[in-house]
Amino acid sequence: MQLLRDPSRGGGGRQTPWLSMANQSISACAQATPERQADFGQLRGFTRTCLAAYNHDLMRGNRGGNCHTFA
Repeated sequence: MQLLRDPSRGGGGRQTPWLSMANQSISACAQATPERQADFGQLRGFTRTCLAAYNHDLMRGNRGGNCHTFA
């Protein structure tokens, strides 16, 4: 049974093709096209519009904990 064997021995240490990425040149990955730069510029706006802020009180499951009774 393979599940019970020692993983540190007997495994050939080879790279399986379905678990690895193809080699890409670093220069091709490092150069961003103008379209990608525009997309990243739009994503930067999320923090300015407070979309990344603390908004857990807007979730339905947390609304009950925000109600306070005053005696």
